[in-house]
Amino acid sequence: MKKAKAFFLGRVLTVTGIVLLLCSLSLLIFNKINDVIVGDKSKHALDLVQQKVGAGSGTDGAFTDGDGDTVPVYLLDPNIEMPVVVVEGREYIGVLSFPSLKLELPVLSEWSYDGLNIAPCRYSGSVYLNNMVLAAHNYVSQFGRISSLDTGDEVVFTDIDGNVFTYKVASAEVLSPYSVKEMKNSEWDLTLFTCTLGGNQRTTVRCVSTADNAYEE
Repeated sequence: MKKAKAFFLGRVLTVTGIVLLLCSLSLLIFNKINDVIVGDKSKHALDLVQQKVGAGSGTDGAFTDGDGDTVPVYLLDPNIEMPVVVVEGREYIGVLSFPSLKLELPVLSEWSYDGLNIAPCRYSGSVYLNNMVLAAHNYVSQFGRISSLDTGDEVVFTDIDGNVFTYKVASAEVLSPYSVKEMKNSEWDLTLFTCTLGGNQRTTVRCVSTADNAYEE
């Protein structure tokens, strides 16, 4: 009787193990397929957005100072709304580039679950106020590799008017999904975050500007 119970328990554990393994493999395959799909969508959007960067967004993107030099208008008023272009019904604010990862991504103006399936989204803040926070999926085609960035690695953001903002990675940390105040910490000029593989925490990369964006006459 004991042998029968042990045999039955062994079979149950074996079957359970096989089921769990198949579920893990299915999830892995599902994520890989989604990664490819999202990557294709991001590349398609990137091509369309790049065609419009610097081509005029319907806003006055620059002014002329007393010396006749053309100066970006955000330096006169950093509180202005970031210009957008509409691509296939969605508003984009620019392009994010990781030279060390050989990765370029379009950036959506507002955060949404649906939007994340296409491109990184602005979670809060503005590049002009040096407090922008960007969120994306942890797919390789989006922010899945930001944890591999080293301190000092360059990150570049180009807005729709063609203004280029350069940053360097300063630090990385892991936050809980409820640490909204910490995520929006204005001490950092640019923050990037994505879910960890289990989805229970947020991999967060902090960046500081490498240029003085303030305009002086």
